[in-house]
Order: sequence, then C-alpha cells, then structure tokens
Amino acid sequence: MPAYRYEALDAAGKSQGGLVEADNARAARSQLRARALVPLAVTPVGTASGDSGGARFTRRVFSGTGLTIWTRQLAGLVASGLPLERALAALAEEAEGERQRELVAHLKSEVNAGSPFARALATAPR
Repeated sequence: MPAYRYEALDAAGKSQGGLVEADNARAARSQLRARALVPLAVTPVGTASGDSGGARFTRRVFSGTGLTIWTRQLAGLVASGLPLERALAALAEEAEGERQRELVAHLKSEVNAGSPFARALATAPR
C-alpha cells in the first residue's frame, strides 16, 4: 500500500506531521480526519524504483545489528522511566539516515494518536 506524508492540525491547533498508509491521497485524508486531525497537506512518498510507497521501508532501514542496538536503546530509555513518546523522539534525533527518521517519526505519530506501540509497529511502512 502506498505511503503518504502528511501535515495536519490536531484539536488543540498544534501542527502534526508523519506518514500514513492508504490506497490513495483521498483515503489518507479520510484516515487523518478519523483521527480527529485536519489535513493541511498529503503528498505521496516517492520511491526510486517505482514500487508502492510501502516498499520504501525495507530491511535496509536498519541492519540486523542496527535494529538490535535501536531496540535495546529504546528498551533502556523506557525502562529508565522515560515516556515512550519522548524515547521515540530522542531516537529520531539520533537516527543515522532519513529513512530511519521517517520510520521512527511514523511510530511516534501513531503512538501520539493513541495507537498501542505494537499496532504502530505492525502498521509501520516496510
């Protein structure tokens, strides 16, 4: 399923951004409205190969070792009492590449929207 980058306003008027998977831009905007967000911009995430947007996030986002390190860092931050949202924000700042930042930003936006972390991981673009 293609991925779309969005910019939206929440009920408090704060700007939020992130990624959402949908069949088309209209469906992406509908998903945002269902989350009580007012979409300002919804744009497709491009890929060099012309595959669907979901194919952009492959195993190359994190190497096997990189994923292990990232998971341990996240676990350490949460175990030390840091809220999950702040732990993800910290890891997004430390991400090595743009695709890693986008993936972590997606996870953070899903958690902020009220989704359990497991669901955020399951719906993360691959």
